[in-house]
Amino acid sequence: MLAWARVGLALRRFAESQAEETGRALQMALEALPDNPENAACLAQMVKEEALGLPVEPGAYIKAVFASLPSGGWRRNQRQARAEVEIACAFEDYFAARYPFVVRRVLTAILRQPAWLTNRGVWAILARSILKSTPQP
Repeated sequence: MLAWARVGLALRRFAESQAEETGRALQMALEALPDNPENAACLAQMVKEEALGLPVEPGAYIKAVFASLPSGGWRRNQRQARAEVEIACAFEDYFAARYPFVVRRVLTAILRQPAWLTNRGVWAILARSILKSTPQP
């Protein structure tokens, strides 16, 4: 449990300053945890939640965090985490009436994780955004 708290603190510091020393602190925190699929999924969830709480573009944060991780299993859920953040941002953009951004984000998420094609809500905001972003005669 203490190791996950250290990971969480390192992710928070990473959000404040993406310096090389912060990446090393994250790597050191992860050394206390076994590199297995369950822990990698938990890390991806933590990164996603931290990214969505930032006032800036979360995609850049996620990309930087995963780039600083040691190669191996810790990076296995990067595409999924980035796709989930893109979908969350697409819904935010949809409700803020930024329809062209919705289309871009949904298509990016589908390329990263095709399982989003089965989500009816994603289809709904995509279709409505396409209709609302095209000029009407």
